Formats: sequence, C-alpha cells, structure tokens
Amino acid sequence: RLEGMVAHLEKKNDEANREAERGRASMRRAIVAILAARGVHCSDEARLALDDCTSMDILDKWHDRALSATSEADVFGK
Repeated sequence: RLEGMVAHLEKKNDEANREAERGRASMRRAIVAILAARGVHCSDEARLALDDCTSMDILDKWHDRALSATSEADVFGK
C-alpha cells in the first residue's frame, strides 16, 4: 500500500514538473514573439539565456520588460 502511494505521488510530481516546463516554454516563446513584434533582435546569446532559465519569476520579469523594450539590453540587462 505504501509503495502504491509513493508511486502515485511520484507520478503526480512528474506530471507537475512537465506542466511547469510547458508553462516556462510558453513564456519563452512569448518573450521572443513580443521582441520580434517590437522589432527587437533576439541574439543567440539571449535565446540561450531563455532556454537555460528555469525560474518562472525571472521569465516573468523578462516578459514584463519585453513589453516596453527597445533593445535586448532592456530585457536581459546586458
């Protein structure tokens, strides 16, 4: 019985992790799309930073900055 509960919790954890990654991936795509719509180039370095970022808080901050960005530095602070 305990093994079954553990297996169930592990499955739920895996599902939650997959859902969280889908959310982060969606946010990454949104940031790139916003920058493109604003005519702001997104360099390979910036795309790597986006791909490497696992913090939704940071992605949220970059998203908010992208909404008014006129340069990549406005978003990523470089």
